[in-house]
Order: sequence, then structure tokens, then C-alpha cells
Amino acid sequence: MELLDLVSLLVTQAPLVATAIAILVVYIERRIAYVEKRLSGLESRLGGLESRLDEITRSVNSLVDFNEALLSIQVGKGLLAGTEYKALQTLLAVSRPQPKTKYYTKEVYERLGQLLSKDPDELTWDDVFELEKIHDLLIMEWRESRREELARYAGKLRVAIAMAKGFLLKRGVLPPPNKPV
Repeated sequence: MELLDLVSLLVTQAPLVATAIAILVVYIERRIAYVEKRLSGLESRLGGLESRLDEITRSVNSLVDFNEALLSIQVGKGLLAGTEYKALQTLLAVSRPQPKTKYYTKEVYERLGQLLSKDPDELTWDDVFELEKIHDLLIMEWRESRREELARYAGKLRVAIAMAKGFLLKRGVLPPPNKPV
């Protein structure tokens, strides 16, 4: 076939090819518009979901704060003694999750063991604040790694922290003025 024949054949079929391309372009534009519309609807639904998650987080934090206050009061009134605290400390010491990543490191693991070996009468506010920092590191680690044992352990550690605060307050040791309890 000669070049002239090929060109003339293409020219005769050009309207058909142009029509097919135009149909494809219109189809693709409509699909893109449909997907964009669906995505915008999804984004608006996710925005509502984020506000609900914030509300749930605030509610859970309020519940945790209430439970901590209740535990501290029970310790202060003598309803929970050093024996219960030592039992919880022992449980926490032997069940410490293994350190594996960037937040909950080997150093944090070892420091947690040291803090958990302290007698309730030896505790200081600095120890409590350090336990709270370790709790926060466990939560950060859980969020990143999704290791559920970290979240469960952090919850138990929070109970020990509340009891430790109660023992300090029972001994009449008030927190530093610049640190909230």
C-alpha cells in the first residue's frame, strides 16, 4: 500500500476516529465528575465523623479523670492500701510489654521497671509525672504500631498512677504549684 493510499484511507475514516475520541473524552469527563462528587460527599461525611470522634475522646477522657479522682479518694480514705498498690505494681512489673519501636524504647522499659519497684511511701510527684510520660509514650506507640497490648497495659498503668497520686495526697504531699494533678 502506498503512502498516498494510506493517508486517503485515514482521512476518510477521520470523522469516525474523531467521533470515537470525542465519545471517550466525554465519558471520561463524566466519570471524573462522578468520582469527584462522590469524594466530596465522603469528605463531608468524614468531617462529621471527626467531630463525633472528638466528642467520644472527650467523653472517655472525662471518664478516665473521674475514675482517677475516685481511686485517689479511696486511697486517701484508706479503702485501698499499700498492699493493693504493691499487687498492682507487681502485676505491671511482670507484664511490661517488650520494647520494640521508637517511643517505647528499652530505656523507657527499664525506667518503668525502676519506678514500679518503688514502695508507695517512697513515691514522689516526679515519679508520678514520669509514669504519666511513660503512659503517654505507650499510647503514642499504640497509635503508631496498633499493638493492642500497649493500650491495655497503659490503662492498667493509669490506675497505678491514680493510686500513687492518692498515696502522695494521703501523706500530705501536695503537687508542685505549676503541675496539675
